[in-house]
Amino acid sequence: MRLEDFFKPEEIENAKKYVEIFYDKILVSSRLSNPQALLLCTYMIANYEKTSSPQIEKVKSLFLQSGRTEEEFSKALYELSNRQKPPKLKRNDNKLELTSFGIETIRKFLERGEDINGKRTARINR
Repeated sequence: MRLEDFFKPEEIENAKKYVEIFYDKILVSSRLSNPQALLLCTYMIANYEKTSSPQIEKVKSLFLQSGRTEEEFSKALYELSNRQKPPKLKRNDNKLELTSFGIETIRKFLERGEDINGKRTARINR
């Protein structure tokens, strides 16, 4: 398992700030809020599986590997798919889909060094 399996070459440097591969585990930084981590996990699994609609259980598994809880997953999913306007994720049966707004948000974060809230930064310190 390598970061290259989850990210494009131009995203790797910024991804290293928030994702660590530790033997057989993928750890997403606790510096990210739960919605930010869920957005990143969805993007990673979509790229790894080469699908626009990864299975929710695979995304959830990655989210939980980093010490987050099922309740935090549920709340983050609700935030990204129902509360945020426009929504960044759509739930479709047992799959998740990044919306165009979600993809744009994560690409700004990974390619340009902006945080997930759209502010220009070298890292997220919240």
